[in-house]
Amino acid sequence: MIIQRKILAVKEHKPRLASQPQDASLLQLINKELLAINYDLPEIVLISELGGGFSIPKPLLIKTKSGDIILKEIRVGTEQDMNDLLNCITALEYYDLPIAKIIQARDGKRFFTIAQKKYWLEEMATGNHISRLEANKMQVREVGSYLAKAHTIMENIEFKRTGRSARNLMRLVETYAGRFNSDNNTQGPEARQILANEKTFVLSQLQLFRKNFGDDQYNALHSSPVFYDLNFDNMLFDQEGKIASVFDLERLCSLPRIMEFRAPIMNAGPGKPFIYDFDLLKELVHSYAKEVSPPLSKKELCLIPEVFRQAFLYLFYHYTKNEFGDLNAKGPQENFQRFIEYFHQFVNDLDKGRFADEIVRPLQPVGEGLLAKISRWLFP
Repeated sequence: MIIQRKILAVKEHKPRLASQPQDASLLQLINKELLAINYDLPEIVLISELGGGFSIPKPLLIKTKSGDIILKEIRVGTEQDMNDLLNCITALEYYDLPIAKIIQARDGKRFFTIAQKKYWLEEMATGNHISRLEANKMQVREVGSYLAKAHTIMENIEFKRTGRSARNLMRLVETYAGRFNSDNNTQGPEARQILANEKTFVLSQLQLFRKNFGDDQYNALHSSPVFYDLNFDNMLFDQEGKIASVFDLERLCSLPRIMEFRAPIMNAGPGKPFIYDFDLLKELVHSYAKEVSPPLSKKELCLIPEVFRQAFLYLFYHYTKNEFGDLNAKGPQENFQRFIEYFHQFVNDLDKGRFADEIVRPLQPVGEGLLAKISRWLFP
């Protein structure tokens, strides 16, 4: 399946537009004249809302005689956050990573503001979309390599905006236990039975997460700019299976870089069949570790399971809140059961030592103490 998608971002720009209400839709805010005044675009044929996705307000599809462009709101906190974001995107472009090229407005600036909100344009691009369910080891290795190159490029870029930290997510995780102690009247008998059966298991995983991923462990991890949500829905591949384009980069933020491993491996959301695969995770981490600088530390490697334990707990909460479908219905209920089975599989992989034997030990760096001993032996 061919999908068209690419990013272009357009620095602070005040378009010629009268004051608009804060709750105005993008269709009310944007028109052909505004875009023509500020951008050197081909003739615009149509502007309409873009369907799909979860963005509010909906992005706009701008059809021109030379191709399609997307305009969307970029939700960043401050001007500095936006500048940091654009610095990261520019660095990735400079080193020829396959992302959409940034196109500047007539005045050379990169983004514009309407009603105190920031926007940029994303030009469409062509490539092959591969779903997470279709992804194979070669494509997952390509994602690992891409992440390693991107993280290395962005390593020294200061980025103050942070994503959801383990601490912020913990406040959500702490509510999970309460769901077991309340009367789940909104759930049908089958869903209530699943919750009852899994109570001891899920609470034990919550306890382990609290123990293993506390403030000290989290704060000691290596943090740098990351994509936060780089998954198979926001990348395209060429005919050789290489990444041709990555888009939806507005979620770039500073986080421990191992948090990046979750999104390419897990498949979750409304209407999506849940999936988790340790073998693909191993391919991703090994590919990443071969190219990233600075290299992954033993602490980072050892805490990768907690990234996934956290994700399972977080998703469990959303499933039981009916946010991925009404658990009284057959389809969402079956997917929830599938999710629970994968949760157990993850824990089994961990208990059997697969993370330690197949990820940590093969990739852990040689200790400085051993290097010093070898040096003294070679050069007494």
